[in-house]
Amino acid sequence: DLFVKSFLANQKTMRTLSSARGAFHIVAIQPIYTLHGVVDENNSSFVFSNRKNSKEETRFLTNLIKKIMEDPFCVQYCIDLSRSFPNLPIEDLVYNPLDASSLETAVLADNVHLIDRGNVLIAEKLAKFIEQLE
Repeated sequence: DLFVKSFLANQKTMRTLSSARGAFHIVAIQPIYTLHGVVDENNSSFVFSNRKNSKEETRFLTNLIKKIMEDPFCVQYCIDLSRSFPNLPIEDLVYNPLDASSLETAVLADNVHLIDRGNVLIAEKLAKFIEQLE
């Protein structure tokens, strides 16, 4: 709960500052590779193999995001993008430096950093979200 309280306090401050300037502040939970399913650590595209995709980590992140999104603060202007690519094969989500063609299909460089295709897909989702707010 400390993580959630700290995160939300920070977001509330940013929302207050944004509102004072006539803008609105959106909270977007970023895509997270390991929340998309079971990761085969033997797959060569798993470029951060020193990290284990533990059930505990997945459960922790899932609960953390759930608490954030269920907080009254997130009734508006919050979007959970943590599992944004459910229709893409998990083995194709992360760029594989040993396979140059994976740059065309991958959406992430690692567990959380988007590459070009991922940026386009997330930008589309955010644009739709913002359109619904207006």
